[in-house]
Amino acid sequence: MGEAERIADTLAAVLDGGIPYALLAGDAAAMLDSFPNHSVDTVITSPPYWNLREYSNGAHHAAIGLEGSLGEYVEKIANICSKIHRI
Repeated sequence: MGEAERIADTLAAVLDGGIPYALLAGDAAAMLDSFPNHSVDTVITSPPYWNLREYSNGAHHAAIGLEGSLGEYVEKIANICSKIHRI
């Protein structure tokens, strides 16, 4: 089973009442697109700092916080916040 299928199955189980909650970890921008509108009650997030930390888990050049400018960072964070608001 691929990542997208696992996320879809987990979301379906939560939304159908089969499980009470889920903790999902992954690329926030990509994962949030899988959620239906107004389907989440609570979101807990801890965005990475801009240009202050390199994560040792193999983060690559597209990781949030490693943008070339503060403006690019704010744009990515604002995009994710918009998706969180939608769900």
